[in-house]
This record gives sequence, C-alpha cells and structure tokens, in this order.
Amino acid sequence: MRTCTAVHQRLVARSRIAQHAFSETALQIFSLMASRPLKSDRFFTDDYRPEVYTSDGIGWIEDTDMRAVILRHSPDVAAALQGVENAFAPWRVAEA
Repeated sequence: MRTCTAVHQRLVARSRIAQHAFSETALQIFSLMASRPLKSDRFFTDDYRPEVYTSDGIGWIEDTDMRAVILRHSPDVAAALQGVENAFAPWRVAEA
C-alpha cells in the first residue's frame, strides 16, 4: 500500500503536458498498461474481422471513442465534458 501511495504522489506531482489532464509519466504508464491487454485479446487482433463481428458491431467499435465510453457509463459527467473533444484533455469544471 505504501508503494502505491508513493507512486501515486510522484505521478500527481509531475507537471502536466500542455492540453492534457495528466503528466507525461502517467500517460506513458497508461499507454503501456492499456496496450498490453489489447495486443493479447483475440477479438481485437486475429478475430477482428467481418467473419466474427457483424458490420454493425465493427462500426460501433470504430465509431466509439473514450469520451463516448465515459458518457455511456457515467452520464452525470456530461456537463464537464461539454465541448471537450478529447476525453484525455482537461475537462470543464461543472457548476453544481
């Protein structure tokens, strides 16, 4: 637990990249950790083809971005994401 807290403090203390909501270190760690499951998921690699998915399914995957996923699962943050094109960019401060 102490290690996780120390790592979190270091990540939060780093300065953010311009136009991003988190630091370059956090972005690199996220990119590495997020890409590993995708590279090993057969439904996103070898079986990502029309013979396995319907054309509607492939279209749904291709047309969905992180912002849409966040809004689908947490519609209450819609005000904070209004006008934000990239979910990884800083969000607006929503008024209560």
